[in-house]
Amino acid sequence: MTPANKITIARLLSIPVFIYLAVRYANTVAAGAPEPVFRWSAVLLFTIAAVSDFFDGYLARRSNQKSRLGAALDPIADKLLITSALVTLSLVNWGQQFPLWFMWLNIARDLALLTAWCTMLAVLGKADIAPHWTGKACTTMLFVCIGWIMFDFPFLPPVIFPVGLTCIFLFTSTYLHFREGFRQSNELGYRHHSKQ
Repeated sequence: MTPANKITIARLLSIPVFIYLAVRYANTVAAGAPEPVFRWSAVLLFTIAAVSDFFDGYLARRSNQKSRLGAALDPIADKLLITSALVTLSLVNWGQQFPLWFMWLNIARDLALLTAWCTMLAVLGKADIAPHWTGKACTTMLFVCIGWIMFDFPFLPPVIFPVGLTCIFLFTSTYLHFREGFRQSNELGYRHHSKQ
């Protein structure tokens, strides 16, 4: 249990607290008497959790304390943090909401990639799909979209604008991941056939 892993676990534990604060604020909005303390507490907690992703990785590298637990927990914590915010801000009203199709699109994409990765691993015994910059751009844009709703600055246009840009990166990265998966599958299948 390294210090970096403790930060990652703290990020995981912060997710239900964030959801509670976000829903509580939405309830006050629905009641016609918004309570900013819930809103800004949720914003602060989400920001700290998002920033902690940098610090746990930096700490693990700096202190040479990389571990299998950390390698597994870190991406899970990141994905759960983003997905929980995306789902929460699609189902409750903070003044703006994500369209439901955007929530389902992201969930379907994650499930499709996970299924493809597990299938490759089970059938071929190997699934080395390296991250692509478009996937990282998609993740960055998801954070932008979440912040767009949570901060809700009056000078910003509707959230559909960053949502549209996010979708471009989402479809592009998904296509590139599947293309690389098919390439590796064909290559490994060809090698297996040649050995026979």
